[in-house]
Amino acid sequence: GHAETIEHRLHTKNGELRWLRVHGRPVFNENRVVQIIGAGQDITQQRKIAEQQKFLTQASDLLASSLDYQTVLGEVTRLALPFFADYCFVDLLIGSELRQIAVAHTEPHNEDLIRELRRLNPLELEAPRGTGAVLRSGEPEILSHFTTDLYRAYTQCEYSLELGRQLHPTSFIIYPLRARGGVIGTISFVSDREDRHYTESDLAFAGEIADRAARAIDNARLYREAQEARRIAEEARQQAENARAEAETANRAKDEFLATVSHELRTPLNAILGWASLLQAGDLDEASTQQALETIERNARTQTQIVSDLLDVSRIITGKLRLETQPLSLLPLVESAVDSMQSAAQAKGVTLEVHPLAQNVVIAGDATRLQQVLWNLLSNAVRFTPSGGRVTVELEQSHEMARLCVADTGQGIAPEFLPFVFDRFRQAESSYTRKYSGLGLGLAIVRHIAEMHGGTVEAWSDGLNRGARFIV
Repeated sequence: GHAETIEHRLHTKNGELRWLRVHGRPVFNENRVVQIIGAGQDITQQRKIAEQQKFLTQASDLLASSLDYQTVLGEVTRLALPFFADYCFVDLLIGSELRQIAVAHTEPHNEDLIRELRRLNPLELEAPRGTGAVLRSGEPEILSHFTTDLYRAYTQCEYSLELGRQLHPTSFIIYPLRARGGVIGTISFVSDREDRHYTESDLAFAGEIADRAARAIDNARLYREAQEARRIAEEARQQAENARAEAETANRAKDEFLATVSHELRTPLNAILGWASLLQAGDLDEASTQQALETIERNARTQTQIVSDLLDVSRIITGKLRLETQPLSLLPLVESAVDSMQSAAQAKGVTLEVHPLAQNVVIAGDATRLQQVLWNLLSNAVRFTPSGGRVTVELEQSHEMARLCVADTGQGIAPEFLPFVFDRFRQAESSYTRKYSGLGLGLAIVRHIAEMHGGTVEAWSDGLNRGARFIV
C-alpha cells in the first residue's frame, strides 16, 4: 500500500548485465489496491561511476598509507576484485628485469598458479603484443573479447598463452605505469566472466588506477633514494670527521713524540755533560771519578738505544728493515735475553722467570731482531711492574708456530688504549713529564719484526693495575 523504489540488476537478451532503479506506486479503489504504476530507469552508468569513485578513494588511501609499495600494491590488486577484475597483477622493471610484484585472483589458489606459470615461462619482453609491447610503446592495450585463436595471433608470449589455456579469460586490459617520463612497469586487469567485457570507458578507469599506482611507486622510490642519499651523505660526513680527528690525533701524537724525544735525549746528555765537566775540572776523587765514568757510559748507552729505535722506525716506514734468517733455537735466545734483564729486574725488586713449556723450538728467524723483540717486551714488563711484582716468560710450540708469552703483574693497560698499544707515536701517557721514560716505539718495532717473520703479536690486559700479557 506504499510507494517503493528498488534497485536491482538483470541480464539483457544479449547477456549483458544492467542495473535498474524502479519506482512504483499503488492505485487504490475503495481502499483496495487495484493497480501499480511504475517506471524503470537504467542506472548502470551512474552506479558504475559511483563504484569507481569509491574504489579510487579507497585505492588512493591505501597507496598513501605506506612507502612499502609492494605490500600496498598487493592490497590494491585485491581491492579491484571482483568489482573491476577477476584477477589482477602488477609487473615492475627492476633494472633490466621484469618482476611480478603483486598478484590477486578471486580464487586464491589460482594466485599460486599464476606465479608458477610466470616462473616456468618468463615474460618475453620482445613479444609483438601484450606486456612487452606496452612496456616498449608506453601505450595501453585492451582485448574486449578473448578467444584462444585470437590471442594466439595477438601474442607470441608463452606465459600469456599458458595463462589463457589455464584460466580462460574473456577480456583484459594491460596499462603502463609511467613515472618520471618513462614506463616503470604494467598493471593488468583480466575478466573471466561472460557478462563482463572491457570497453573504452573501462580502459580510462584502468588508467586512473595505473596513474595512482605509478605515483605511489615513484614516491616510495624517491623516498628510498632520498634516504640512501642522506645515509651516504651522513657516512661521508662521519668519515670526514673521523679522518679529521685521526689527522689531529696523529699530528698531536707527533708533536708529543717530538717533545718526548727532546726530553729523552736531553736527560742523558745533561748527565754526560755534567759529569764530563766535573772530570775536566779534576776535583773528583777516585771513587767519584769511577762513578762519573759509569754514569757517562750508562747514559751514552741509553742515547744509543734511543737513536737505534728511531733508526729502526725510520727503516720500517721506508721499508728498508731487512731480516737475515737462519735456523735457530728460541730457548737459548729467550734465556739470554732474560739474563741480560735480570740485573735491572733485581734492582727494582721484580722477579723475572722463564717457564720453557717446550725445550727445542726451532724456527727460521733473524737472531738479532728476535733478541730485540724479547728485550723490548721484557724491558717494558720490568719498567711497568712495581717492586715485589713478577714477570714471567713462557715458550711453547703451538701446531707449526712458536708461541712466546711475556706476562707481568704491573701497571696494566687501560681498555680504551689497548687497541692502539702497537701504534707508532702513541703512548698511554702523552706528557713527557710522565712517570716512565721511553719513546713508546718498542711495541711498534716488536709488531713489525713479528709480522716480518710471518707471525703476530697481541696484547691483553684486565685494566689498569691488573697486569698485562703480550703473546708473539
